[in-house]
Order: sequence, then C-alpha cells, then structure tokens
Amino acid sequence: MDYTQNYKLKKPSYDDPADVADLNENADKIDGYLKAAEHVGEELNDHIADTTTHITAEERAAWNAKADLSDIPTELPADGGNAATVNGHTVNANVPADAVFTDTTYSAGTGLSLSGTTFNHKNSITAGTAQGDATKTLTFGGTFTIPTVTYDAQGHITGKGTTTMTMPSNPNTDTKVTNTLATTTK
Repeated sequence: MDYTQNYKLKKPSYDDPADVADLNENADKIDGYLKAAEHVGEELNDHIADTTTHITAEERAAWNAKADLSDIPTELPADGGNAATVNGHTVNANVPADAVFTDTTYSAGTGLSLSGTTFNHKNSITAGTAQGDATKTLTFGGTFTIPTVTYDAQGHITGKGTTTMTMPSNPNTDTKVTNTLATTTK
C-alpha cells in the first residue's frame, strides 16, 4: 500500500482489497486537518481585523505625513522659544559667544539635591554588600540566612539586612524500622 506524501493518507493499489477501515481513517484525518485549517483561518481574520495591532490606511497616511527627522531641531533654546531665536536674538548671528542665560530654573526631584548647578543623589546607607551565610551545610531543622534589601519609591536602596530561614525537620525522626531475619537449620 502507498501513502500520500504530506498527510500519509492510505492509497490502496488496484491489487489491494478495499478496506472500509482505511477509508474511514483517511476521512477522519482529512476532517481533522480541515477543522484545524478553519480555526487558523478564523484566528487570521481576527488578527487582520484587530485595529489595535494594525493601523488603518488613514492612520498610515497621517503618520507618513509627519515631519521628516531632519526637520526637527537638534537643540532647543533655554527660554523655550523656537530654535532660530533666543530672547529676540538670532542664533549664530547676534547672540554673543559668552552669553549666559539666567532665566533657566532647575529643581531637584525626590532623592536628589541641587547645589548651584550640581545635582547630587541622596543615599541613606553606606556602600557595602548584603550578605547571608557565605558557606553553609544545610541540615534538617537547621537555619540559614539570606540577604535582604529595602528600597524607596524611586528604587534607591535604603537598607540592607538578612532574613533567617529554617529548614523543615527530618520527616523520618519518628519512624522506627525493625528487621527480623529468618534462620534455617539443616
């Protein structure tokens, strides 16, 4: 008997007796493959219709109409104006090389301090390593420590310590095994 190349369906020759079981097996395989293909087709249609994943033609046209990257200024002036002028002066024309802009205000956020023009990061602990037991042989009922760290809402580490963990006791301590050996005499 021959088989199809892709799905291995049975192909009886003219000399083979026709067997209904072979025909039924082929029909079941085909039915299963068609159902799987139908499911894939449904998922594909759902995916294509998903406007969150895919953009519409109108959205694509609007996106493509956006400014070219070369149209975006590489620097912005301190006063928040456009890239060509600062306080009425034309950039690269009549702004003195040693000009100082005094209208810029900086403020430090949480976890930072500002002194003059220098920002500093606040740290509430001394540099070091959080350590637990460096080497430890674990035993039933024994304890060991693991390192812990605490941190604030900005992700700054604010403390270090350890947590002690206890291993479970030996589950076989209450088990008594008695062996009796049989002896024979000749």
